[in-house]
Amino acid sequence: MAWSGLRIRFFAFITLVLVLSSSATAAAHWSWPVVNPSFEAVGTTPSLNLNPEGWSLTGFGATYAPTTASYHAAQPLASPASGSRVLLLSGGSSASQRLGSMPPTVATLSISAAVGQPKTFSFPCTAHLQLIAEAQHEVPAVTANSTTSGRFTTMQLDLDFASHPKSTLLANRPPLILVLNAQGSNSKIEFDNIQILSASERTWLLHTKPFLNQRVVFAVTSTKVSMFQQASSGQLFERVIAFVNSDFLSPDLDAFHLDVGRINQDAEQDIVLWRPDLGAIMWYKTTIGPLSFTERFVGTASNLVAALVLDVTGSGLGDVLAVNTSGHISWFRNRNSQFSTIPIGRLELVDGDAATIALLMPRSGVSLASTLPNDPLSGDTIFARGSASLVDLVYLPADHKKPAYVILGQVHGTEGSWALEMGTLGVAQQHIICQASEANQTGQLVATIGWPRGAMTLPRIVLEMRESISKQLLTSQTLSATDLQIRPQQWVDVHLLFRIPPIVTRLELTIAAIGADTVLFDHIRLARVETSLESLPLLGYASSMSTTSTTTTTTIDTVPTQQPTSRVPTTSRRTVSTATTVPDGAGGATPAPTTSATTATTSNPLGLRVLNVDNFAFSFPRLVEAPSFAREAMGWWLDGMAGVFLPHSSAVPTAEENQVLFLANRGQATYALTERLCIGCRFRIYFDVIWRADFETFPTLLFALRTERQGIAFVQDVTDQNSMQLVPQGAALRKVVDFQAQQSSFEPVLLDFSRDEAPGQVLIDNVVVVFAPAGYHGNFELESMQLYLSHCDARARHYYR
Repeated sequence: MAWSGLRIRFFAFITLVLVLSSSATAAAHWSWPVVNPSFEAVGTTPSLNLNPEGWSLTGFGATYAPTTASYHAAQPLASPASGSRVLLLSGGSSASQRLGSMPPTVATLSISAAVGQPKTFSFPCTAHLQLIAEAQHEVPAVTANSTTSGRFTTMQLDLDFASHPKSTLLANRPPLILVLNAQGSNSKIEFDNIQILSASERTWLLHTKPFLNQRVVFAVTSTKVSMFQQASSGQLFERVIAFVNSDFLSPDLDAFHLDVGRINQDAEQDIVLWRPDLGAIMWYKTTIGPLSFTERFVGTASNLVAALVLDVTGSGLGDVLAVNTSGHISWFRNRNSQFSTIPIGRLELVDGDAATIALLMPRSGVSLASTLPNDPLSGDTIFARGSASLVDLVYLPADHKKPAYVILGQVHGTEGSWALEMGTLGVAQQHIICQASEANQTGQLVATIGWPRGAMTLPRIVLEMRESISKQLLTSQTLSATDLQIRPQQWVDVHLLFRIPPIVTRLELTIAAIGADTVLFDHIRLARVETSLESLPLLGYASSMSTTSTTTTTTIDTVPTQQPTSRVPTTSRRTVSTATTVPDGAGGATPAPTTSATTATTSNPLGLRVLNVDNFAFSFPRLVEAPSFAREAMGWWLDGMAGVFLPHSSAVPTAEENQVLFLANRGQATYALTERLCIGCRFRIYFDVIWRADFETFPTLLFALRTERQGIAFVQDVTDQNSMQLVPQGAALRKVVDFQAQQSSFEPVLLDFSRDEAPGQVLIDNVVVVFAPAGYHGNFELESMQLYLSHCDARARHYYR
C-alpha cells in the first residue's frame, strides 16, 4: 500500500478578549472651504460692513478697506494679506465661522492668517486662532503676541486633533468652528486671508490596553508620533504629547506598528514602535510630571511580521518577542533595561507570502471559542493576555475563514530554549492515502508518547482514526497518565489495532491532548498493512531525556464497540510498552526491567479512587528556609498575590517544614481536574485551612467546584473567621465538601479557591479529591476517609523522606 504526504495542522478555537483596531488607509487630504476668507464681500454698507458674509461677530467687528494712513502698502494690500478689505476686531471681540465635520481619523491642519495692526493703533493687542468642536472642546489655539505696526504678518500653526474612531457617519462627527479672537484693552487688530489645509494620519486605537489609565489614540506621521487622550464627551480626542524621531520615522504610514507595555519596573506603561522594513524596534520610556518620552534602542530583526511586549520570565521587566516573515521568532530579553537577542526557533506553518496574525497567550489563560469570520482585525498584529512564565504562540490566517493554526511553544526563562509540544486543547491531524481493497484490512497505529521534564501530570490523550470522507470512526482511544504507566522523562509506545473497511482510500488520523499540562509525541507509524509506513515524526521535540531504557510489553484488550456508521462490531487492541528510564547524569548499571500488567476496559470498576491533583500538598517549588514565598505553585493556575509559602513556626506552630498555599489580597488558585461529570458520579473534596497565629484577622475564603468555560459553580463553601474559631489559631481546619452530579458535562471541572479583600491571609494545604463513579454502592463515608488518609500519608513520605 502506498502512503504519501505529511501535513501537520494544529487547530484551536480562541476567544479574543482583546480588540486592537489598525487602520491601513494611506494619508488622505481633508479641506474645509472658508466662506469669505479675505473679507472681500462688500455687503449693504461698502465703507464699514458690520455683518460680513459667512462670519458671526461677537462684540465690535467690521470689514473695511484700509488706506495708506493705516498700512505702508494698501490698495491693494501687500502679501501676506490680499485684496482690498480686512476684518477689524476690537479687544475682547471675536468672529467665528462653522466649518465642516471632523474627519473620522486623526488629522493635521495647517491654519494660517494674515494679522496686522494699523499705524494709528498704539495699544498692544493679541490675536488668537482657535478651532473648537461644537461641544465646546477646544482643539489647539494659536496665539500671535506681537505684530509690526503698519504691516501684515503671517500667523500659522499645525494642529493635531482626532474625533472618535468609530464616528464614521457624518452625523456622528462634531462640526468644527473656526474662531478669530482679539485680546487687549483699548486696542484693535485686523485679520485677512484665512486659509485651512489638512491631512489625515494613520492611527492605532487601543481599546483594552489603555495607556496611563486613559483611552488613547496614537498617530504616526513622517515627522512625529502623537498621542491623543479621549475627552469626556467620547467624540473628541485631544492631543496630549508628540515625541519626534526623524531618523526612525518614515513618510510611509504603513511602515509602523505599536504596542504598549511596562518595560522597566516602574509603574508607568511604555511605548514600543517597530518598522518592518528596517527591522528596527524602539522603546520610548515614559516619564510622568510632566509627561515625556525617552527613546532607547531595543534591537533589530529582519522582515518583521509582528512584535509584542510581554514579561516572559516573570521578572517584572518587559521583554519583546518578534516574528518575521520566515517564521523565525526572536526573544529580546530585558536585563535591567538592556536588551539581548535570543533566537527561539522557526515555525514551519508561517507563510512569508501571506498576511498572518500572530497571537501570544499565557499558558494559564488559553480558552475555547469559535473562529471569527467577521472579525474586524486586519494587517499583521500580535496580541497578549497578561504575562506568564510560559507562553503559547498561535497563528491565525488573515482571512479568518479557516480554523486557527496552533503551535504550542514553551519558553524557559533561565535558558531561552524552545520546544514544540502539545498542551491544552492541542490537536494534530494528518490525512493518509491508502489503496482500496475488496476485503477488510487490519491496520496498526503506533505512537511514541513522552512525559516532558517539568510537567506535573499528563493531559488526557486521544488517538483517533477515521475514514476521511465519511468520517466513519475506525478506532478511538482515550488515555490518561495511569493508563500509560510512565513517569516524567519517560517514553512509551502505544499500539492501536483497527479494521479498515473495503474501498477506503483515505484515512484521517487525529491526535489530541486535553488538559493543563503538556505531552510529547514522536515516531507515529502504521503497520500490518500491505506496505508498512516507515517512521514519520508527527511532532518533533528536542529534549534532554535519557535514551537509556528497557521495555517490557503488556497487552490490554478492550471490549468490542459498535461503530455508529457500521453494523460490524470492531474490536480494538492496545499494547502498552512500559519504559524504565535512567535519570540524567545517573551512573552505574542499568536497572533490571520492571514488568507490570494492567487490564483496562471501557466498563467502570465501580470503586472509589483519588483523582490526581498535582502538587496537592504544595511542595513544589521547594523552598529552603522559613519564612519564604514563591509566587507560583506547580500544576496550579494562580492570579493576584498567591503562591507557595514555607511558614515560620510563629505563623504555623505545627508547620514542621510543611509548605502551604498562600492567598493574600485578591489571591486566587485554580486547578483543572481531568475527570468529567456524568450523572450520578460523586466528588468529595478535602482541604485544610489555616489561620496564621501571628495575624489578628482572617479573611473569608470561598471554595467552588465549577466549570471551566461557563464558570457555573456546582457547589460552594465559605470559610470565615467564625468558622476558624473551631480550632486553635495556627492549626489546620479540615474542610469536607460533597457534590453529586445531576447532569453530565464535557467541560473540565475546576477546583477554585479565592478570597475577599479583607485584611489577613489564607493558608491552604492537602487538597484531595475522592471520586465515586455512578453506580457505586459501598460505604462512601468510611472508604473515602481511608483513601484520604492513606493518600496524604503516602505523599508525605514521598516528599519529605
